[in-house]
Amino acid sequence: MKTNLLCLAFLAILFLNCTSETKTNEISGEYSYKNDGLPNFIVSKTDDAYSIKYMTTSGNWSKPKEFVPVDKNTIYDIFGTKKGELIIYGYVWEGKKPKSFYDRKQKKIYIFNVVQDKDSELFSSGFIYRKENDLGSFTEKLYKL
Repeated sequence: MKTNLLCLAFLAILFLNCTSETKTNEISGEYSYKNDGLPNFIVSKTDDAYSIKYMTTSGNWSKPKEFVPVDKNTIYDIFGTKKGELIIYGYVWEGKKPKSFYDRKQKKIYIFNVVQDKDSELFSSGFIYRKENDLGSFTEKLYKL
């Protein structure tokens, strides 16, 4: 009887550890620029696809946008080989192609799941955000809520 209870307790602990690891590595969820802040992004999974909504400047949520995986070559192009190795995976939403010569860069929003690196402030939370548009690009830390 004691052996059965110990086996069940061991299996329960093992199961809880497995589910918590998957949860932290899953991209679905709400993200904020501040730890324990209000969400700025919501990533949802439907069937085998992901979508992203973001808070607009008017304070409303955008319509869901298709979120697709980022290939490793793109990750290396953005971060270089050394930091690129710390990217577990990433997803991107790509806006419409530019309509004119003056609007040269396609708008993109990325969210990357990264290996937490204590030596890098940017990589310390486990998730980072990158935005690219015709005004330039920037990358900052995100917190998964």
